[in-house]
Amino acid sequence: MHRTEMIRSLCLSFILMAGLALPFGAFSQTIEVVTEELPPFQMVKNGQLGGFATEIVQACFEQAGLSYTIAAYPWARAYNIALTKGNICIYSIVRTPEREDKFKWSSRIAQLRASMYAYRKDDQPAPQSLEEARKHLVAVARDDVTHQFLLSRGFVAGENIFIVNNSQEAFRAISSFNDISLTILDDLTLPYRAKDAGVPPDNLVAVFDIPELSLAQWVAFSKDTPDEVVTRFTAAFNSLKKDGTIANIKKRWNVQE
Repeated sequence: MHRTEMIRSLCLSFILMAGLALPFGAFSQTIEVVTEELPPFQMVKNGQLGGFATEIVQACFEQAGLSYTIAAYPWARAYNIALTKGNICIYSIVRTPEREDKFKWSSRIAQLRASMYAYRKDDQPAPQSLEEARKHLVAVARDDVTHQFLLSRGFVAGENIFIVNNSQEAFRAISSFNDISLTILDDLTLPYRAKDAGVPPDNLVAVFDIPELSLAQWVAFSKDTPDEVVTRFTAAFNSLKKDGTIANIKKRWNVQE
């Protein structure tokens, strides 16, 4: 081989090797996974984070060969971490038009129905629409999708929104204060949230549905996360969905949508 051809061949080899190394560099980064306690999606028991959504997310990271850490925080903190840091995965997060351009969206975990719930306190009639609900105080968790939804519909904090840190505090508020009797929930998480707050679930009744509030729960990534990571996670999710793994996880948790 002539010297010129040898140099050309070596240069080509270096270029190919460099090209192959780029994706590996992106995939070798450890992704920080953040969430909140939201049984049965994710829940902490004996110091361990579990729940059907947690099992799905962990299975996807393992399938994708991505390194990760995982932790639960109050929702406002988890949400802020995902907004402001790179290489962050957040779940279970509701996908809304207001959030669309704030994250890189990967996979939908579940679809829930939102309803306004009233706590049985007296014989006063419960509101039957959002317009009637404006005359009441609605307890919502700070920066939760229900909080953001009510703000988008003209509700005002301190006037007809009572802001708390988490769902347990919302339950305690509607069960303890005479002037707060409403909150927004779904059928799947209601029994778990009520139990955690020590509130009998039979004391709550759905007074009207909120079809314009979508509760599609997703896995998303922060904007600064490499596209290759999101693509690889999404491919793993689709593969596990196709082979029945995700359906089996939901079945074990008795999750029906």
